[in-house]
Amino acid sequence: MAVFESFWRQAELFEKMKEVEKLQKDFINMAAHELRNPIQPIIGFSELLYPKIVDQEQRRLLDEVILNARRLERLALIMLDVTRIENNSLVLTKEIVDIGKAVRDIVESYNRKLEENAKKLVVIHDGMKSINATIDKVRITQVICNILDNAVSFSHEGKIRVILNKEEQDGQTFLIIGVKDMGRGIDQEISSKLFTKFASKSDMGTGLGLFISKGIVEAHGGKIWAENNADRGATFSFSLPLKT
Repeated sequence: MAVFESFWRQAELFEKMKEVEKLQKDFINMAAHELRNPIQPIIGFSELLYPKIVDQEQRRLLDEVILNARRLERLALIMLDVTRIENNSLVLTKEIVDIGKAVRDIVESYNRKLEENAKKLVVIHDGMKSINATIDKVRITQVICNILDNAVSFSHEGKIRVILNKEEQDGQTFLIIGVKDMGRGIDQEISSKLFTKFASKSDMGTGLGLFISKGIVEAHGGKIWAENNADRGATFSFSLPLKT
C-alpha cells in the first residue's frame, strides 16, 4: 500500500510539473507577441520623425529610443524562437545554398564591425570552398552568427577561425562548420548543459542563443557540440546532412 501511495504521489507531482511547464511556455509565447506588437509602431514613427528633428540633443535621445526598441524587438523574436522550438513548430524554408560563399559573406560582415569598434580581433576562414547544401539560409546564418557573437564576446584579441569540412558518417555525408575562438574556454561547471536555456554564467546576452542554435541545427537533421581547444579557447561545431 505504501509503495502504491508513493507512486501515486510521484504521478501527481509529475502532472503538476507538466502543468507548470505548459504555463511557462504559454506565458513566454504570450509575452513575446504582446511585446512585439507595440514595438513596430514605435520604431516606425521614430524613424519618420528623425529627419524632421534638427536639434542634436533631441536626435541623440531619439537614437536611444530606436536602439532600445530594436533591442526589445530582438528579444521578442528570441522568445518566439524558443516557443517554436519547444513546441516543435519551427518552420524551415529550405533552398540550395553555397555554404562557402555564405560563410565568406558573414566573415566579411563581422570584420567590418570589429574594425569599426577598434577590436584587436579578426575573423578568418580556411579558403571556403563552394559546397552546396539544402538549408534554411536565414536560420543557418542565425546559428553561425550566434556562435560568432559568443566567440567575439569572449575573445579579446587574436584570430577567430571559421572552419568548413565534409565528413562521412554511417554512409551519410555531413557538412561540418566550426568556429574556433581565442577565449577562456568552456567552464566545466556548465559544459554538460551548454545548449540548454540560460546555461551561460555571463551577464552578456540572453543565455538563449545556443539553445536556439541547437533547435535549428536539429531541425535540419544535424548535431551541435563544443569542446575546449588544447591550447586556448574553445571550438563550437555543428553538422548538416548533405544529399549525395
